[in-house]
Amino acid sequence: MATLVAPTSQLPQFVNELYADFSRPEVAERAKAALAKVRSELGKEYDLLIAGDRRRSTAKLNSVNPANPSEVIGIHQKGSEDDAREAVETAAAYFPTWAAVPIGSGADAGSCREYPSGAQIRIRCLAGR
Repeated sequence: MATLVAPTSQLPQFVNELYADFSRPEVAERAKAALAKVRSELGKEYDLLIAGDRRRSTAKLNSVNPANPSEVIGIHQKGSEDDAREAVETAAAYFPTWAAVPIGSGADAGSCREYPSGAQIRIRCLAGR
């Protein structure tokens, strides 16, 4: 199977992100607020999303904090074989549209500097503190 990779000329030049200076009160407060928001959402149940269709199933998958396995980070729907097949077929059909979106157009996942997403990752590191 061929691997699809954007030509090097289309990729933005790699630049290291600045570190977050937690000695600055405004930075520390933003990070603390993001962590508090994420902590308030622990255990949330997430739908299975296939072709814009939100689905729930009777079978669930729990995502747990590896440092504290009794802490459930999120509950996810366990899709069926048919769900997986439909998701792959739909994604393959949509690929030409998605592939035409320019790199850096805002359709990408974003940066770890955006505290809520970073906080979701960091919550595992800070477990029990």
